[in-house]
Amino acid sequence: MSGEAELGIPLNRRVNPSPWAGFFRRLLGILFRPTATWNHIATQEPPLGAMLWPHAVVLVLARAFSEMIGVWSAGYPFLHAMKQFVLSTAVLFVTMWLFAMVAGTLAATRHGEGGFLAAFRLSGYALTPLYVCGVLAVLPFRYVQMAVDVLAMPWAFYVLGVGIVPMLKVKEKDGAKLTAMLCGALMVMWVLMPGLVRELLLTLAKQPA
Repeated sequence: MSGEAELGIPLNRRVNPSPWAGFFRRLLGILFRPTATWNHIATQEPPLGAMLWPHAVVLVLARAFSEMIGVWSAGYPFLHAMKQFVLSTAVLFVTMWLFAMVAGTLAATRHGEGGFLAAFRLSGYALTPLYVCGVLAVLPFRYVQMAVDVLAMPWAFYVLGVGIVPMLKVKEKDGAKLTAMLCGALMVMWVLMPGLVRELLLTLAKQPA
């Protein structure tokens, strides 16, 4: 008899477990036990769905909503705060996608066998520390988000570095070099993407209907 059966877990829950149970398990695992969690994700997770929903969607929206509340609490008009929410959501999802493209491309140059879907999952999970710490943006203090990102970035680097070999299927000897390149790429993208996405949204808004 399986351990789940011994615990009295109904069969339908064993076959179709709650996505929220998996969400919290992966969230805590990525943050505090990344090595074991990456190995589990690489071998047993569905290709993409569990990373997008609820993991990435919930954490991205939580960070963006926190930034909106922080801006509003600081005395800015509600419309300005809503624009911040839209901008933050767009920036976070675009950054996740572009970082996955970079990770997949660089891994391919190192004969990685993970493919783009694995790189996308790596991107979504590896950015978790930045998403989680970003909720502190709810505090209406100037530069609080910048300070939080600076403190969370090394944590994200560590989580990313641990996940590169199992997720992208690169050799151990190439893992350190790839980690250094991807950490540099992540830092540059995290700094530049808000301005680039803002300009893109402004340009699209000015286009005639």
